[in-house]
Formats: sequence, C-alpha cells, structure tokens
Amino acid sequence: MREMFDRGLIVGPIITNNFDGLVSRVGLKELFVRRYEETHIIPKIKFHPQAKSLFVVGSHADRRRIQHAARNKGLKIVYVDPEGYLSSGKFIEYPLESPQDCDFLFRVTANEFAKRIYELIL
Repeated sequence: MREMFDRGLIVGPIITNNFDGLVSRVGLKELFVRRYEETHIIPKIKFHPQAKSLFVVGSHADRRRIQHAARNKGLKIVYVDPEGYLSSGKFIEYPLESPQDCDFLFRVTANEFAKRIYELIL
C-alpha cells in the first residue's frame, strides 16, 4: 500500500472502518468511518481531486453512503471481496448486497488481490 501511494496510484487518506492500525503502520493517513461498537460514524468525505476510483476492500465491506458519494463524484467503485468466509474450513457464501451494474467486483481476498496488483503494476 505504501509503495502504491508513493507511486501516486493511491491518493488521499485511506478510508477505513478498521481499528488495527495497519494503515498508520506504513505511515499513511486514515479517515475512520466507523469504529468497533460505535454506530453511525460517517464523516463528510472529501475525495482527492485526482481520485478515479474507490476500492472497497474487506471481509464483506459495505459502506453504501461512501460508495454513493463516490459515484456522485464520478468515481468507479471496485470491490475486492470473496463474497464469503471460511468457517471450520468450509467456505460459506455471503454475497455482497451493494454492487451496481457499473461497478467492478474481484472475488478474491484482499491478500490475493494485493499480490496480483503488485505483480501487474510494480
């Protein structure tokens, strides 16, 4: 993520609802939209002027208000989600609810996506 930011492929802060600090560990700015056991934390999102897309990554990532704001700014929405999870070694399907026809969906884990994108662009 840091290398992609340094190359200008990621712009602006990383919008996250996570609290593990992974983004800050690599020295990038975060914009929290929701934290553990807190509800309705949706800050006003200002997308970077050079942004062309919003990547929605996570285990069943769904932040419809942010995606709506991104679409209103003309950004493409790209989902990275396997549409399911492992439970006792078995894959349980859990389809995303918010993708629209104009969106892109990569049905892989974030780790698999990161490996592929790294090979393609770096």
